[in-house]
Amino acid sequence: TCVEHALVSAACEASLLQQAMSGLGGLRGTLRAEAPKKSIHNFTGSIQLEGGNDEALGPKNLLLRGTMLRNTAWVIGLVVYTGSQTRMVMNSRRAKPKMANLERVVNASMLIVIGAQCLLALVSDILYCVTLDEYLGYWYLFPDGVPTQIILPQFIGYWLSFFVLYSNLMPISLYFTMEFCNGFQAYFIKHDLEMYDEEQDCPANSRSTNLCHELGQVNYIFSDKTG
Repeated sequence: TCVEHALVSAACEASLLQQAMSGLGGLRGTLRAEAPKKSIHNFTGSIQLEGGNDEALGPKNLLLRGTMLRNTAWVIGLVVYTGSQTRMVMNSRRAKPKMANLERVVNASMLIVIGAQCLLALVSDILYCVTLDEYLGYWYLFPDGVPTQIILPQFIGYWLSFFVLYSNLMPISLYFTMEFCNGFQAYFIKHDLEMYDEEQDCPANSRSTNLCHELGQVNYIFSDKTG
């Protein structure tokens, strides 16, 4: 019967595996493999067992991480690449951080503001250095007639001073306000009764608070049968 045939096949495979494992201790040979690379479709190497001929190895002899055997009960393999040299790791990429369009606009605006602040500080610094000799004569600004001594060179030190004076141009509280609003919006989404599924007892869940304000820009949703 089919059951008896399956049992006989399993017993034969177990016997063959035991014989193969018992002979591994005395197996000697040399394996040559190509340098680690990203390609998962190509592999070049060779193996030569003690007292045998040099046999070529190709892509069919390479098992990548995560692959599954089909129509084969077991195989005996040798680890060729490990760690960061494996092809799966070399082909993996870091997931890009999800960033809303509003955050991109705010970040770009902040760069423009910082650039303008640096330019204003530079202009003020140049004007200060050019007109310093003229203002040294005013006793109420410089009672001793000597400018204030600083550790850094005069041009760099006063540029930093003007940069700090213009620091109120940067809207630091804008990021806090955005995160505060995103947190409350995620809270309202999670506790919205119209988005609650009674059959599965599953409320809506906002895993990324910074994408809440993107919902109003969605026109179409493309999903497979599992989604």
